Amino acid sequence: MTVLHTVEVIEETRSHNFVKEFSFQLQPNMQNLLTISLIICLITFQVDGANQEQAQDCPNIDVDYFRGLLYTEVHDEVDALHNERRTSNRNTLVANNETSKDAQDLWTDIIAHGWSTIDESQILDTRARSMLHADNLKTDASSRKGRHEQAFPLLICNQNLSSGAERKRAIEKDLENIHRGMIVVYNDKNQTCFHAGASPAEAIKLKKIATQADSGYMIVPMTDIMKITANTFTEVNEDYWVPRSSEDKRDDRWERMIRVTFTTGDQESATEDNAKARAKDIILYTISIGESGAENRRLADKSIDNIDNHMPTSISAAFSLTCRKNWSRSLQKKAKGRSEFLSRSLGLGLEASHGCKRMFKDMNIVVQSDGRGFDIVLNPIVGDESEFKGNHENPKGGIDSSASNVNCVTSLIIALSTHPSVLNVEVDTPVTPDDFEASWIIESKEWSHTPFSDIGLTGNGQIVSIWDSGVQLDHRFIGPTHAKVMNRWDTKQRKIVRYDTTYGDGGDASGGHGTSVATIIAGRALSGDSDANGIAEDAKLHVNDLSKSGSSLTIPGDPRNLFKSMYNNGNGAKIANGSFSTRYSVYKTSCRMYDNYLYGDYQDILYVASAGNEGSSGGTSRMNTIGNPAACKNTLAVGASQSSGSKLNKGDMGSDYMAMFSSRGPTADNRMKPDIVAPGSTVQTGNAYSAENGQDTKAVVGTSFAAPIVAGSAAIIRQYFEEGWFPCGTIGCGLSIQPSGSLLKAVLMNGGQNLERVQKVLGNVNDKVIGEDLKPYDNSQGMGLINLAASLPLNDGTNFNALAQNNNIINDGEEHTFKIRAKTSACPNPQLSVTVAWYDQGAVNGCVKCLLNDLDVTVQRVTWKGKARGSVFKGNNNANGDDRNNVERVRVMMKKRRRYNITVKAANLSEQSIKYSMIATGCFDIKKVNA
Repeated sequence: MTVLHTVEVIEETRSHNFVKEFSFQLQPNMQNLLTISLIICLITFQVDGANQEQAQDCPNIDVDYFRGLLYTEVHDEVDALHNERRTSNRNTLVANNETSKDAQDLWTDIIAHGWSTIDESQILDTRARSMLHADNLKTDASSRKGRHEQAFPLLICNQNLSSGAERKRAIEKDLENIHRGMIVVYNDKNQTCFHAGASPAEAIKLKKIATQADSGYMIVPMTDIMKITANTFTEVNEDYWVPRSSEDKRDDRWERMIRVTFTTGDQESATEDNAKARAKDIILYTISIGESGAENRRLADKSIDNIDNHMPTSISAAFSLTCRKNWSRSLQKKAKGRSEFLSRSLGLGLEASHGCKRMFKDMNIVVQSDGRGFDIVLNPIVGDESEFKGNHENPKGGIDSSASNVNCVTSLIIALSTHPSVLNVEVDTPVTPDDFEASWIIESKEWSHTPFSDIGLTGNGQIVSIWDSGVQLDHRFIGPTHAKVMNRWDTKQRKIVRYDTTYGDGGDASGGHGTSVATIIAGRALSGDSDANGIAEDAKLHVNDLSKSGSSLTIPGDPRNLFKSMYNNGNGAKIANGSFSTRYSVYKTSCRMYDNYLYGDYQDILYVASAGNEGSSGGTSRMNTIGNPAACKNTLAVGASQSSGSKLNKGDMGSDYMAMFSSRGPTADNRMKPDIVAPGSTVQTGNAYSAENGQDTKAVVGTSFAAPIVAGSAAIIRQYFEEGWFPCGTIGCGLSIQPSGSLLKAVLMNGGQNLERVQKVLGNVNDKVIGEDLKPYDNSQGMGLINLAASLPLNDGTNFNALAQNNNIINDGEEHTFKIRAKTSACPNPQLSVTVAWYDQGAVNGCVKCLLNDLDVTVQRVTWKGKARGSVFKGNNNANGDDRNNVERVRVMMKKRRRYNITVKAANLSEQSIKYSMIATGCFDIKKVNA
């Protein structure tokens, strides 16, 4: 099928009366581009110490190279072929780095299919080009000069030079008109890859250049299956996607979301109307091409398994894995199962006679505020119980033409991936709350010793935002609350200073999740003390209510409005707590948004996220279980440890142990998570709407309740900096500092204390208990249990000192050095602890390596003349340096009056500069700062 055919069928579909007027929630800065995705790799080699381009035959990028850049459904296809090979060879394992010939053949066919589509697109006439762009797209003369109307996204990889920033400058200089809208995809010390925009003519020209022996380029098209995030088809076809019965629903509808990312290019000329038109055109395209496929299937008058997939103007013909026109006999046989599954989904979905009309009628389109795509919110209509029983065409049940039919959803994803404007398609899994005597544990870990709250550091002057199910306004730990705080600010209120009901109903359910979270952070009984008072009992609260009528949480696909509501132009909350998570997955659109907002407009916000409660099953630890947004780069992910004393669950062993249910890392791209842990088994907190029973407090379990302990602790740290307690530990002894989110994150992680074990209980709680050992920087506890006394100095008669940097700018390749001298006499702990944290840009969906800007922190002993002496201690105990995480910590046992250099180096930035924060604590004098 050519793009020209696509244009024709879109025009035909505009008259179909079943196409509803879609409801659009528009956000600003939407780009409007029609593109076909490509990958270009600029390969250079270093010869005899000098960087030189070496002539290559420029073969297509092979499948293993691509799989090293992005997690997509290509991984699942290759794994399926490997599984087939194991079966045919009596389960002989195929090495992870060995790709079968069948997989390479499949890859070759996918690439050939993509090139065929691009080549045919060159015959588009002027009318077709104008239709494929949004109506009335306006650009000024300067933006049009030297550019073609249509942009093709490219992924350009440069292995030359020493950093991402240098490689980016080289591309901007050498590849004119190709660098516009560049987005970093992958960055390490050896290569940097970018998405960028180029016209169709430029793409074809580059393809020809790539065939020249001395070009140094490789290029492949980013074809349909390469655009779909890994595990997408699996997630859609799992049981959770469709409720089994109406009793499973907690609202009058259930929602699922498909997220579509546009390709890169100029965004300056895009408008909200352009965004609406582009999204609508893509949806109309999927309807049209589905109808064409349905007509072709009807005319074929054959069974689904024997349909001729070569017919044009159908999804089956447009999608590489169902087209199969160039497949070898071996590949036809070995990839038959997956191909037939997808073909069957098309035949029972968009290419069925019903055309999934109800799904299109009920869906809602939401344009993403960062201008990089749109969300399809599926609200399927479900009827009586009989419609959930399923049949041979729709085993999951539901109305055949609605999103209750998973074949409709699967075929929609397939169709979207064939559209030339689409770069990525993924699904968002549902969000769930992470349910399952904390103050002294997190302040000092000494029984009943609360040194911070004892001297008035109780969160005074701070506002913390909770994103949850709502709050009981008149609860004795929260109220009284005047109604005027509903969607308005009133900082004179006792606790809640703004209650946002954009996504909620202004209250909480009986025993509600949000009330418990709010009480842990800042609750304070109206009269008398209480063991259920919050960590920062004098802080105030902003509430983003995300639930209606006691239903499950409804988290907007784009969190911008939640950040905007709490921030109040910089005068509102600077700490947010989200005690909810999705399933474990690769890096997705939601993480890209959280990371970009914290990297960009909200750098002074710390977002605290619960890690989840999927860390064990049947007494066995489960790694790779942490969900989003905890798995994002710039959020602070909190796992759960056990409590102490009377707050222990029966069988628990105490505050030196991790809770067995706490979700574990690493993330899909092998970053450390969780970042930190806090007590979550159990925590005493407020109980919503239960005062009539005399039970307005309760004991709760889960990372949902560990996260607000950390959020309350962050409020205490903010008060410490704002009131001038830093660095001497007395109020007003230093200057007032407005700490960035990354500084709060660094301080909390710097003081983390290593736990002993993860407790695993076998059978009954009285049965044998096995302790699983923990190590620093592992993927169970991260940097350990928070401890404020080890994080910041107080005027307590010790030599404990601190050195901090707050959102300091460092340029690519630059080094900042901090010279200190140990002062260990009368020091309770001679350990030096240094932590550097920085907010990193949002990465691309499915990134294999998501860190884009790499800093390194080291500590080394030096002589009084500054000469290096002894070992270099590197971040996170990594002998080769850590190029995955955007937090690094070094700990060194100092001796006597020795001198040490702390160095922060911009090892490899994708941008010219970045901001970082640092905290160093220990018994030392500061001699010199070169930063």
